[in-house]
Amino acid sequence: MERSALLRGNAKVSGNYHLVNYLTYFDTLGVARQTGLPVSVLQLNATLRLRLGPLFFENQVALQQASEEFLRLPVLYGAHSLYLQGMIFKKVMLTRFGLDLRVSGDFTPYAFHPLTGQFYLQNTPTEAWQPLLDAVLAFKVRKFRFLFRLENILPVFTNQYYYLVAGNPIPQMTWRAGVSWQFVD
Repeated sequence: MERSALLRGNAKVSGNYHLVNYLTYFDTLGVARQTGLPVSVLQLNATLRLRLGPLFFENQVALQQASEEFLRLPVLYGAHSLYLQGMIFKKVMLTRFGLDLRVSGDFTPYAFHPLTGQFYLQNTPTEAWQPLLDAVLAFKVRKFRFLFRLENILPVFTNQYYYLVAGNPIPQMTWRAGVSWQFVD
């Protein structure tokens, strides 16, 4: 059998440009400010999906740049999934089991003020690469779906905590389950 028949995939590259006028934000003192100039965000996205039999490998990478420093975004962001998918139980139940990895590059995160419930600018801690790894198990039978996800499993193995908001670590490993059942078309 030829290699091209075994390995199938597709790739896509796209770009986005976002323009916001009069953006409101909270400065380093927590005081509301509004820009008098337009703020733009330029994004370049690349998607690659590969399949080798029941093994799927999906990747999305985004490069992004904001025109102003008070709009804090990681320059590089990636979302990657590696999973096995196939039909089981006499080809009635679609099953997916795999890993989801989200990675964000270096950036200076916002801080959170619990009294006002607002995110505001801060300048001290800058976060390095942030990998977040989840294990996923999903089933689908006709109109019934079930999902079980173990989120943020890396700290169990590395004892390292990650921060998307300054001073607030992402919770250690947690689990999430979901059920969806559509009764009518």
